[in-house]
Amino acid sequence: MKTMPGRIVTADQLREAQLWMAHQAAAPQHSHDLLLAAATGRVLARPLHLPDTDGKARQLDPGTRLDWYLLPLLAAGGHISVPVFAPVRCAIVAVQADSDGDAQARDASVVAVMLQAAMTELGVRSVSSNLNLPPSASAASLSRFARHCDLLLVIDDSATRRPAAAGLAPPPIYEIDGCPCLVLPRSALAALSQFVVFGVPLIRRLQGRSLDLPPLRTATEAGTDLRLRCSSALVCVSAHGDGDAIQVRPCAPCDALPGPDFAPVSGVAWRPEGQRLLTYLPLAEWLH
Repeated sequence: MKTMPGRIVTADQLREAQLWMAHQAAAPQHSHDLLLAAATGRVLARPLHLPDTDGKARQLDPGTRLDWYLLPLLAAGGHISVPVFAPVRCAIVAVQADSDGDAQARDASVVAVMLQAAMTELGVRSVSSNLNLPPSASAASLSRFARHCDLLLVIDDSATRRPAAAGLAPPPIYEIDGCPCLVLPRSALAALSQFVVFGVPLIRRLQGRSLDLPPLRTATEAGTDLRLRCSSALVCVSAHGDGDAIQVRPCAPCDALPGPDFAPVSGVAWRPEGQRLLTYLPLAEWLH
């Protein structure tokens, strides 16, 4: 397992940890040309010039995600095809707990579907999902997947338990036959928060995107319910307001439902040590 030294207690350390996580994967080396109309969401592999505006030359830099509104500009510049990197391929695998029951299998299924949906937003191609493997078979199976994937996501509580004193840290990450393997918990909201904060930088690197990550926003906490307070752990939150007036409220899972309600979740929040303001990562910026 690759280990990042030290606890994460400040926003600057969190950003350093995200960049460390991104560098646990290699950027893609090979690209191919794709017709412009089919390139939405792909990542540009080489610089491309855009039409001049007011006499100023412009270009799109390598690592730019080709959102839909960029394609008309490229067409106006005479581009018919564009050099892009291939989509990242990912397998999602659940490892059975020692006493795996229906509830735990359901939890793993919820997490797998959630991760697959989140990666679709990022332009990642899932090749398999929710393969519930016994621990004795997981190593050989993961090795087989690694030969055909760029990333493995493993749902396994046993590898993600840490004492509270350990503080905030990236989830465990391994390398299997040259393929990065990120381990996430069975709790859906916990898995989503760890995926957004630490998995997204890793995926962006694999896609060949710029390492200029979205900014870490700040927010204040709304509400006074002590059972729903942001702490030194990552928490999924709902948010209201914008700019310097963002207020967030933690979203608690509901054990009475088949799965947690993701509808109110708009981002992930975390309280740096000794700080009043929270660090906030909106899903609209990070799952893009």
